Amino acid sequence: MKRKALNPVVDFFAEQRLHENLSRFPLVELRLKDLIPWELFCEKLSSVRADYSRGGRPPYDEVFMFKCLILQTLYNLSDAALEIEIYNRTSFRVFLEMNIASDVPDRNTIWKFRERLSKAGLTESLFEEFNAFLSQEGLIVKSGTIIDATFVDTPRQRNTQAEYEAIKSGKSCDEVFERRSQRVKSQKDMDARWEYKNRETHYGYKNHIRATSDNKFVIGYRVTSASEYDGNVVFPLLSEKAEEEGAIIYADSAYSSADNIEKLLAREYVPEICEKGARYRKLTEEQRDNNRRKSRTRSRIEHIFGDMSIRANGLFIKTIGIVRATTKIGLVNLSY
Repeated sequence: MKRKALNPVVDFFAEQRLHENLSRFPLVELRLKDLIPWELFCEKLSSVRADYSRGGRPPYDEVFMFKCLILQTLYNLSDAALEIEIYNRTSFRVFLEMNIASDVPDRNTIWKFRERLSKAGLTESLFEEFNAFLSQEGLIVKSGTIIDATFVDTPRQRNTQAEYEAIKSGKSCDEVFERRSQRVKSQKDMDARWEYKNRETHYGYKNHIRATSDNKFVIGYRVTSASEYDGNVVFPLLSEKAEEEGAIIYADSAYSSADNIEKLLAREYVPEICEKGARYRKLTEEQRDNNRRKSRTRSRIEHIFGDMSIRANGLFIKTIGIVRATTKIGLVNLSY
C-alpha cells in the first residue's frame, strides 16, 4: 500500500505557523531577538559598511551581519558552519528576521565583515554601547565589582627558541622569518606568548575582565598576550575615579601589590583583595579568614569564565594577531 504523504496541500501560512510554534521553546536566540533593541548598534556599525560605489552587489545590512557574529559566538561555529546552520536552523532565521527566500551570507562574506570590524577596532565600542543599554534598564549596579583574567589559547606555533626570543625582542615578522615563504609568514602570530601556570602550559592571550559582583555582568575588558602579569592590567579596567561612593573591588592575590592598593585608595575604591603569603611570611589565621570571606564574592567571576569556556570550546580561538584576537574575545564577552 502506498504511504500517505504528510500535509500534501500547499499552505501559504505554514512558515508563519512554524515560527509561532517555535516561539514556545526557550531558545536563546529567540529570547535575544525580542529583549535587545538591535538598532542601538546601527550608528556605530555604519562605519564598517562595505564600499560598493564602483558597482557590484549591495552589501548585507551591518546590524544583520553583527547578529550573525553573535550567533556564531553563542554556538561556537566556524564561518562555514554558521553559513550551513543559517540555512538549516529555523530559529537562526527567525532571529535574523529572514524568510525562506532570503539570501544567506556565505563564509567569505562573514569573514570579511569580521575583518572590517577588527580593523576598525569597533568591538569594544559596541560592548560599551550594550552596557549603556543595560545601565538604562537598571541591570548594572557598580557598587561592587570583581576583576580577574583567564587564558584564551590559540593554535601553538612551532618556532625555534631563537625565533621566539627574536619575537619577544620586538623584531618584525620579515626579520624573524626572513628565509620563510610569504605563505608561512602570513600564518605566524607575532603577538601570542607562552605562559606556564598551575602545571599547565598556555599559548595565546589573556582575557582580563571586570564584572559586577551581584549579577555577574561583564562591564569592562582588556586583551593582552598570555604572558602579561594580571596585576599590570588593573587600572586599564577601571575608571579614573570610583563610579559610586564606597565602590568595592574584589580580586585574588595576583593584584595585591602595595602599589595597586595605594592607587585604588587614591581613586576612592575600597580594595577587597586577597592577601598573598610567602615562604618565610605565612598568613595568619585572621588573614586566612579574611581571604575566605573575600573569596566568597570574588569566586563568582569563575562562573563567568566557566560559561564562556563551555560555549567557546574551552576558550580556544583560531586567529592570528592580537587585533583579530581582541575582536573574537570581545564578541565572547559581549555574547556572554
